[in-house]
Amino acid sequence: QQTIDAVKDRFKEVNLARRWRQIPAGFVTIGLIAISVIVFFVTQQGKDLNMVRYFTYKGFDIVGARHAIPHELFQGHQYWRVLTPIFLHFGFLHILFNMIWLYYLGAQIEGYQGSGLMIAMVLVMGIASNTGQYFVSGPIPLFGGMSGVVYGLFGYVWMRSHFDASSGYFIDKWNTWVMVIWYFVGFTGLLPIANMAHSVGFVIGLIWGYSTSGDLKRRWRQAEWRMKQ
Repeated sequence: QQTIDAVKDRFKEVNLARRWRQIPAGFVTIGLIAISVIVFFVTQQGKDLNMVRYFTYKGFDIVGARHAIPHELFQGHQYWRVLTPIFLHFGFLHILFNMIWLYYLGAQIEGYQGSGLMIAMVLVMGIASNTGQYFVSGPIPLFGGMSGVVYGLFGYVWMRSHFDASSGYFIDKWNTWVMVIWYFVGFTGLLPIANMAHSVGFVIGLIWGYSTSGDLKRRWRQAEWRMKQ
């Protein structure tokens, strides 16, 4: 029986993977990738601080070659800064990793549930993860990347695919392990990773995905049925 179930699971995984590959990325996903790539080149891979400072959570002035003076938070009503750090990337591998995952996950969310949900997720996860990272950063919060959003989308898709098979969402075990392992690698201190942004986005995605999977409702109905027996 276990062998039969394993074969069925494998065929299901293959069918879902094939189905996912037929889903084109929506305009929100493509737009986010395009903006990120443009900002990547405009900021010279995150090396040009004169340009980077327009996208950071808090603005700052550059004084001389090695000094910077931070602005007041949201000085001049620049409230867009709560979101714009998601478009900053520092290095080719940084943006490549995030854009591949953004495409992979964003295509599914837009394809199955529409662009409106994708926009809402990016706003909530982006603002929350940036804000969380800001509070653990120094006076000049020089962080950025789509990773907080990506981990949020990953958490959402992971929960929906696991607890709601009818949703159509798919993520294979290998990629799940890659994301989970990489998440914990960040806490080793070996690399300059925005762990708080990852964590905030991830937790939001897990909660959002599980709470909308219908699993809680099914468990509640099962409990009610058992009580009536």
